[in-house]
Amino acid sequence: MNNAVIPSGALPDDAAWLLIAQLSSGKTQLQIALELDCSRTAVNLLVNGKYPGGTSEMARRINDRYAVVDCPFLGEQIKLHACQAFAHMKPPTQNPHRMELWRACQGCHIKPGAPKAVPNTGKPRRKRPTRKPPGETQ
Repeated sequence: MNNAVIPSGALPDDAAWLLIAQLSSGKTQLQIALELDCSRTAVNLLVNGKYPGGTSEMARRINDRYAVVDCPFLGEQIKLHACQAFAHMKPPTQNPHRMELWRACQGCHIKPGAPKAVPNTGKPRRKRPTRKPPGETQ
């Protein structure tokens, strides 16, 4: 199916375009179904605009699997699911380059649940009191 046309409104636009791109690249509906962890019938119904239920879950699966993001650390596009899998894995302590990437991922805005950057308030750090050496008087 190289000339895929998904009926308007069958999926959100971003998910529809991602699915069309996968079908146009020569993948079969069965291959896509295996990648999305659903049945071939579900993909067929979706492509033909006859999917009986809500499409939000299928749109999420399509976006999670085929969407790409610009990695600020690598400076190139990578698949969103690969980005998130790497960010949520255990620290790769045996490989310095992968560890550097993993650390960058922990504060990245793309990682779900990433902490928001806290602005610097400009408050100076509290100074510790200095100790005088024993035997010295004030």
